[in-house]
Amino acid sequence: MTPSLGGQAILHLLPWLDHGGVEWYVIRLAAAQAEAGCRVIVAGGGGALEPELRAAGIPYHHLPLAGRHMPAAVWRLWRLITRERVGLVAAHNWRAGTVGALAARLAGVPFILTVHGLRHPAQRFLMPGWGRCVLTVSPECREHLVRRFHLRPEQVLLVPVGVDTRRFRPAPPEEGLARELGVDLTAPVVVHASRLSHSKAGVALALCEAMPALNAGHPGVQVLIVGNGSRLERVRVAAAAANRRLGRGAVSCLAGRGDVDRLLSLADAVVGGATVALEGLACGKPVVAAGKGGYFGPLTPDNLEAAAKCHFGDHGRLAPVTPEALVAGLGRALEASPGDFGVAYVRSRHSTAAMSEAVAAGYGEALGLQPDATVLVFHMNQVGDLVFSLPVLAGLRRALPQGRIVSVAPASLAPLLQHSPFVDEVVTRTGSRLPEICRLAARLRQERAQAALGISQSPLSSLLMWLSGALQRIGYCDSSLRRLLTTRVQWRGIPCPAKMAAALSALAIAAPDGYQGLLHLGERDREEADQVLATLGVKAGTPLAVLAAGASGRRGYKTWPAGRFAEVGEGLARAGWQVVVVGGAAEAAAAGEMASRIPGGLSLAGKTGLGVLAALLGKAGLFVGGDSGPLHLAAAMGTPTVAIFGPTDPALTAPQGPGHQVLSRRLACAPCQQGCKDRPCLLGITAEEVLAAAGRLAPRPVSSQST
Repeated sequence: MTPSLGGQAILHLLPWLDHGGVEWYVIRLAAAQAEAGCRVIVAGGGGALEPELRAAGIPYHHLPLAGRHMPAAVWRLWRLITRERVGLVAAHNWRAGTVGALAARLAGVPFILTVHGLRHPAQRFLMPGWGRCVLTVSPECREHLVRRFHLRPEQVLLVPVGVDTRRFRPAPPEEGLARELGVDLTAPVVVHASRLSHSKAGVALALCEAMPALNAGHPGVQVLIVGNGSRLERVRVAAAAANRRLGRGAVSCLAGRGDVDRLLSLADAVVGGATVALEGLACGKPVVAAGKGGYFGPLTPDNLEAAAKCHFGDHGRLAPVTPEALVAGLGRALEASPGDFGVAYVRSRHSTAAMSEAVAAGYGEALGLQPDATVLVFHMNQVGDLVFSLPVLAGLRRALPQGRIVSVAPASLAPLLQHSPFVDEVVTRTGSRLPEICRLAARLRQERAQAALGISQSPLSSLLMWLSGALQRIGYCDSSLRRLLTTRVQWRGIPCPAKMAAALSALAIAAPDGYQGLLHLGERDREEADQVLATLGVKAGTPLAVLAAGASGRRGYKTWPAGRFAEVGEGLARAGWQVVVVGGAAEAAAAGEMASRIPGGLSLAGKTGLGVLAALLGKAGLFVGGDSGPLHLAAAMGTPTVAIFGPTDPALTAPQGPGHQVLSRRLACAPCQQGCKDRPCLLGITAEEVLAAAGRLAPRPVSSQST
């Protein structure tokens, strides 16, 4: 299955944001994911590269993740996940991984760790949970995690480090920068960049020690050392000692900088491992690969694959980095002719696009499904909510053409799913008594589902998802039995298409835009709709306008006054429409009275099943109603609608697709879910406004659609 992370909220964690390869990896990845449509957030203890992140438009949250701050960080991180509706937590450091795994487990969202280097196997005991997969950036590191950390080979996925080839590219030396740094461009220039930590500063120290021998072979050679870390002062002392021996400022210790691309333009050779080696290649420079793992040597077209295996000297157990090895390697590099093999290699294998695509596949493993997976979808009880779920079913089918999709829905809604090409079977639920729950749970366990998707937030759905035995159970954080879920989608509030699409995105699947055209009916429903109209004396081709005045269950506060609906019906009848009033059985008496006030008006309330009602709405040229199930049925069938919204928010539940008029007062007190005595949001809408909106949609009556 191809994962789709568009719209997904991803939280990246790093303890700090100072100059370093991992930090740049996160910045470039976050920017690429944001460009791909993800909502990306980064959190950590801050650092010098914050401006780079903010320049890319990525929100950054200051949240110390290391040391004594770790216990409090779990709580603060959990609050951030729930507040920002995060769908995936991605950590890029072991300390951040410990905090992130605990907070993700509390919030019920997937967690993934990217391992950027080799660590002692004892560290696995500090990781409270690995997630479904682990990402790493080199084959050597992948083998280490399998061999020493006992992870399954299929659990560890390899992703490339990405280089921003728009910044790191062949370019002439920046003479102004050379003057600023006191660099003589007529003499050889070597650039080395690295984190100057306990484990990585050895290369810089060996370079300083190698200067006399290197200068003997290449008189006037200059070395620029770039980086911060705990060994910075020791490197400065070594650089000063080298300069005293040579009697000139041959070694410059520049500390951390964000313009390594500009510094590389000055270089005749680059020394470094991991990201620095790739950046040097991208700039077309000769590179001597050396890093935390040891000395690899000058890079050539013939040894790039071997160098990549050990992450260009940063991973594995290579020969030690010695002054003698650096002198020999730099001697070859400084005498080599510039070539473009490195530029082509980085652009094809290590671009930010390649990194983002590979990471998306890894995140998809953490979120997604097997191609032949069985998925249970638990629907809500209302007609409109079922219509909202149609894009979820369509997205599942598109992502799982070989999978099995089972809808679990009330028996009353089954007619709207029985002919759907997105559903393999509809399992109905008829009650909440214990025998019924046990029977249904036993039936669902037979499916051996990989995932259960609860777009209903009812406790019964959460219980049935758990009893079904599904490995993944995705539901909403406001479900009263959310502890039974494995993934809790951070979205609260009333059901709406966006909320349901967010639940689907937890499986790395994107829902299509809109539900129009996704409701499929049987031929028998269409034939019965024709028969019903014929029985009432409505001739084929008669222009139909359908009114639906009611609202389901406890949602009477959403209804516009019946008298005003009757006024609208009278106006439509005078304009040449055949007006039909629809609704449920409980609304039959009120609908009959309303129809009696309309010239030629007919009432079908309580006289049709849902399939026939949908077919009838598909034949209509106009629909007028409130925020209710029939409104969304009509919109799904492609019928133009006039939608009357009062206390509910049309931004969440307006009819989807073209050809609709939404009337709403949008008062300061709206939206609400309980209504009030005066209901100004509804009573402020007049029958004249509704008729005017209908006139804009259909200036003349439109003949009913053919079957």
